[in-house]
Amino acid sequence: MSSQASVAGKCEDRRCDKPGDPSRKVWYCKACASCLCGVCWDLSPIHSAPGASRHEKLAYLEYLICNRLERILNPPTSQDELEKLHDQDTNTTWFGIERYDDGRPFLQDFETFSHLIANCPRADQVKYPQLVSFVGETSAGKSTLVKMLIDYEESKNDPETISSFPSPVAGSAINDSIPTSADVHLYSDPATWGTERPILYADCEGLNAGERVPMGAHGKRIARLDNSRRLGLRVRPLEWANSDETKTRQYAVTQIYPRLLYTFSDVVVFVLDKPKIFEQAVLPKLFDWASGSLEASTNQGTLPHAVIALNFTDIHVNSNLWKVPNATQALLTANKHVLEPIIGVPKFQKLADKWRRKGKRIHTILDLIHCYYSSFQVVRLPDEKDLLLLSKQVSQLHTTISERCDVAYLSKKRARLLSSAEDFGFYIQQAFSHFSRNLHHPFDFKEYSFRRNPIPQNLGDHILRMAISIQSRHPQETGEWIFEKLGFMVASCFLYDCINYRKGQPQDLFGDYLPNFENALTEFCNMHWPCEFSNKKGRCVNVSKRHESKGHQNENGKVLAAGEYQANFTDKYKVTWMNSLKMRLAELQNDLKKLEEAGAELDDPLISIRQQHMENIVRFFFDVGGASKFTSHATCLCCLMRPPEHALQCGHVLCTNCVKSFGEVGKTTIDMRRCPLHPFETKWERPWKIRVKPDFAGIRVLSLDGGGIRGIVELEVLRQIQRKLGVAIPIAAFFDLIVGTSTGGILALALGVKQWPVGKCIDEFKRLCDQAFTPRELHGVWGAQHLATVHHGSIWRTTPLYKALRESLGTRFLFGGNQDSDTSYCARVAVTTSSDVAKKGVVIANYCRKGSQRNYEFLRPNDPHFEMEMWEAGAATSAAAPYFKPYLHEKTNTAYLDGAFHNNNPVKVGHLERQLLWTDVQNKPPDLFLSIGTSQDRRQVVKELAAREPTRKNHLPDDNTSHAAHVKASSKWRHFVGMVHVGKAAFNVLGDAINCERQWEEFLEISVAQKERSRYMRINPDIKRPPPQLDAKEEIEKLQADVARAVLSHGAELELEEVVFRLIASSFYFDKGKATRSRTGGTATVSGKLQCRFEKSSEWLKQLGYFFRKQQRADFQPYFDIWNGLQKQNKKKASWKGKCLELF
Repeated sequence: MSSQASVAGKCEDRRCDKPGDPSRKVWYCKACASCLCGVCWDLSPIHSAPGASRHEKLAYLEYLICNRLERILNPPTSQDELEKLHDQDTNTTWFGIERYDDGRPFLQDFETFSHLIANCPRADQVKYPQLVSFVGETSAGKSTLVKMLIDYEESKNDPETISSFPSPVAGSAINDSIPTSADVHLYSDPATWGTERPILYADCEGLNAGERVPMGAHGKRIARLDNSRRLGLRVRPLEWANSDETKTRQYAVTQIYPRLLYTFSDVVVFVLDKPKIFEQAVLPKLFDWASGSLEASTNQGTLPHAVIALNFTDIHVNSNLWKVPNATQALLTANKHVLEPIIGVPKFQKLADKWRRKGKRIHTILDLIHCYYSSFQVVRLPDEKDLLLLSKQVSQLHTTISERCDVAYLSKKRARLLSSAEDFGFYIQQAFSHFSRNLHHPFDFKEYSFRRNPIPQNLGDHILRMAISIQSRHPQETGEWIFEKLGFMVASCFLYDCINYRKGQPQDLFGDYLPNFENALTEFCNMHWPCEFSNKKGRCVNVSKRHESKGHQNENGKVLAAGEYQANFTDKYKVTWMNSLKMRLAELQNDLKKLEEAGAELDDPLISIRQQHMENIVRFFFDVGGASKFTSHATCLCCLMRPPEHALQCGHVLCTNCVKSFGEVGKTTIDMRRCPLHPFETKWERPWKIRVKPDFAGIRVLSLDGGGIRGIVELEVLRQIQRKLGVAIPIAAFFDLIVGTSTGGILALALGVKQWPVGKCIDEFKRLCDQAFTPRELHGVWGAQHLATVHHGSIWRTTPLYKALRESLGTRFLFGGNQDSDTSYCARVAVTTSSDVAKKGVVIANYCRKGSQRNYEFLRPNDPHFEMEMWEAGAATSAAAPYFKPYLHEKTNTAYLDGAFHNNNPVKVGHLERQLLWTDVQNKPPDLFLSIGTSQDRRQVVKELAAREPTRKNHLPDDNTSHAAHVKASSKWRHFVGMVHVGKAAFNVLGDAINCERQWEEFLEISVAQKERSRYMRINPDIKRPPPQLDAKEEIEKLQADVARAVLSHGAELELEEVVFRLIASSFYFDKGKATRSRTGGTATVSGKLQCRFEKSSEWLKQLGYFFRKQQRADFQPYFDIWNGLQKQNKKKASWKGKCLELF
């Protein structure tokens, strides 16, 4: 920000004795077009001469502000300059209507919202964006007003600053017959950009634009669009546009835009350029725009606030009318007659009568407005004759908008509709798809919010999920019926949990669980039980917390009547339900006592409670429609206590505690002979094996980098490790967790889920690369190839990639679903991807776990229907822009980009996931953490890393930097230089082997103690030349040969040998037995056995025996080092002799 002196101005009178003196105030004379200090002003003959006309004095700061406004109000008159401005403004297009070659319209989304949020200052802070939409007739001055708001807020403290925030193109006189703005553009408010609640301005195309193509039409400028922006472009055909009328642009603009903006805006600013015709021009539009959108959503919770911007107001109006309250009241008073019986306006009278029949009290025009808007305010803006007044009114408009946004924020918070930036992005994407498919069916916030819910984190959330599932399958049943049925299951789960895992009597522990029971019921009543009001037009679907804004609405969005939420089932049922739970608990305890008395001879005292609980589960699911009708990937339906982790053959997923309780537990596996949810329907001929980490065993992690065709490097390294092993044990069998990014993600799926041997992976990978990199038309033709890439949004065709992935990985769900083999879960597999425009990392996995990470999102939908298929996970992790288009998961309508934008080396993901999966060893180092890269020129890497290190240190943030300065600097050169150049970053990040090495070094430095680093190994073969491009499929054979030679060097051979020995050693663990404490020495002796992690009598165990046999020689026997971890104690050896391990 400039100092006060820098904006004080300088006297331009040549006779001034102190032209730069900051103590002298400088004035600007518009008549003289010059700046004069106070002394020179009075001495000027034209100002001091007798009879001279009085010239207006403007403070220099005010002059600068007015000068900026004047430049906005007088845009360029050169067609070339205007074209250039419109080209620049193309990158702010949020969404709009375009046409296919055959004339059919489609909705085009450029993900500008995601681009803005991704580049928001303080990206680690949760943002709650607020949307302000500017609508009105064509040429009303909407774009100019938005531009003035942005410019004023950016420059009010420093009028000499250079504009850096994007802003609309103001209308020009040379195109006064053509609309200026096209589509809907999105801009950020400089005043709130760096805050928790950034305000975003949506500049909407004129409502009466008709079929005329505006100056800023995106279709005119598609070839000039920043290529990086095309990565987020998404197209949705308007499925309802099937007639001549519905195919017109006018129809689409007037139907879709209001539905979207009314539904998601906190404030709607109606811009009017003729203040005197409010009754004829504004009121009809105000109601028409809202009436078609009011019923376009249900469970909306809040209505937008309306602000009328009366543009070009005569400056001679009563001075009191420049104040918002006075202007608002004056306008309402001037139009109070519109509802009167004789002199009123018939259209508004009919509208008022309609609402009166619905139970609304309509006495004034403001009452009618409140049926559609939360509040109504008027701000007058003068014409350009008084620029100083205009600047004050622009400031007042911004204040009004900010105040209304504050009110909207609190209202949404009360309605439980407060959306973070990620939530807002999710909802708006769902709305784009919804209104493209069906224009007249309402968008239900309750339905989509349930899809958005994360994995439950407590008992209350799990009970709520179960209640919602019952409700969805029995929509005609009462709330009392749902919770009466659920109460039996909850009581059984509570008793089961208390006896198995808690100390104390269940009745004494009831109080500890009570808040969870109460919260589940309260949340269900507030957010999921619809209003029970009904009439001949239907039943209300709005829930309690989201009912106030629109009253009673049916499932088609029609407002049935005004009135408050009505329901016989409310949270007052809480007392009844708590008493019912206690009664159920007492009954179950009596039944359990009888079971225990009958089975007094049983060795395991927990058998009785497990038997009883399974019988209760069967009874419960029979009463609510059968266990096969209920499946959850977020709640264990066997105990309602934890997230599910282990998928069964029938498609149900249970938590670890439940599979241990109802399965046959071994050291390394749990055999499930039936599903406890429906045991009589699932008696399997062969037990379903669930592989688990033995107690006291460590963790082995394999991490695979991304790199396109260079994935062959990772496979060749694994092939060489397999060769060193010399036995037929799949390499994936030695790892508990395999993580991968992009091509490494595809390999992780093939190795860990498909359980393919390395040789098959190599064959499939080469076939995949050959098909995936299928050229587009004109590929290789200079210039034409670039145009084809711009037109299609990617270098290579995406369809062949998807086809190849389907053929290789298949269409089975990655997690859950009916299974025909239990080998898919031998290893936990996680692949990384990125959401939207790479703003956040996402992990897709074949497992479920509790816990969350701020670093990335763990994708696990509650509804199995929304799970990803195997090939889809491969497509999501490998959607490497600009090589391929973003992958769109159709079931969830979510777009994904290659995981390399955040985790090209996924070592940090592997580290965090293994800590969350195995909490018993989360603070202990893994047995082995093996990271494999996709080749490097080591000499060049070392040089680059050395060069980058000082630069990285020099760019560390200064903790003393003020927030305001940070925001200002960010806004100027960081956040708006071409928006987000994702495409350019793709070339740099995805192809940067150096970046992967740096990520590895940073990980070791931050997360791994020096004494533990021997357990962390990185193999990235040095091929002594720059690695090939990601899509250079013609080099795949040569690259594989180079890697094969590189790993034959002496150092590489020793490194591979160490990996092999660590894999073998980590296949064993110490199975702790009894501990005996010494009476004198204060020490303890622990006895136990060294156990193998491979299943007894398995083929893999036999193959492990072959390995040891190969190592035996006359002068050498394989042995293990045994050490208790204390520095003073020496290691002991456990040698292999015959079939025994002997300690000596």
